[in-house]
Amino acid sequence: MNTESSVSARDEWRRHWLVVLSGMIGVGLVSIHVYTQGPFIAPLEREFGWKRAEISSGLALSSFILA
Repeated sequence: MNTESSVSARDEWRRHWLVVLSGMIGVGLVSIHVYTQGPFIAPLEREFGWKRAEISSGLALSSFILA
């Protein structure tokens, strides 16, 4: 292993660690809307008279379009 290449790799990590952290946070939070939809289904049913399938199809459609 070359000392020069390991130093440059170490320097690269020091300069760009925030990008890695941001990516990890982004991947962790990207699907949170799927897991938090449940508590909102019953109030949406009562307020607007929508069926569960109609509420869930909005999430399915947005997931399909964004995939």
